[in-house]
Amino acid sequence: MSLFSVSRAIAAWYNEVRFYEFRTRKCNHVCGHYTQVVWADSYKVGCAVQFCPQVSGISYSNVAHFVCNYGPAGNYPTWPYEKGRSCSACQKNDKCLYNLCVNQQRDQVTGYFTNEFPGRPVYFRNKYLSLFLIVSPLIIILSVIVIIWVKHKNPNIVPVG
Repeated sequence: MSLFSVSRAIAAWYNEVRFYEFRTRKCNHVCGHYTQVVWADSYKVGCAVQFCPQVSGISYSNVAHFVCNYGPAGNYPTWPYEKGRSCSACQKNDKCLYNLCVNQQRDQVTGYFTNEFPGRPVYFRNKYLSLFLIVSPLIIILSVIVIIWVKHKNPNIVPVG
């Protein structure tokens, strides 16, 4: 017999609302599940459950690991939603269905490798960070090679300190 219930897990996440203060965007306890579940930009959710007879480090047996991935990921530092009429902030190509914004083109996308989705601006800060992460080790290695070469050619050089 399984005590695991998807609806109870999601209800427990939603019930974290009691720890969230909308006005200040602060949690006085755990509320990240709640803000992700109700986040206005979330439009895809994929969940999985894995039952394990035993998990190291805990004394329980027959544990259910329930994990969900949201599209797009990341719900901070923005407010999870804005007060107002349902669907009032939908994009121009969206339709309102069951009080949610629906976009057939966006909903057909099957995978994202970043926090971007159609209609959201793309910022190039990641490109520059990637360049820095690629170039900086090369500069360090080149610097070490130059220091070793100079030390080899001039063994009597002593660092000033």
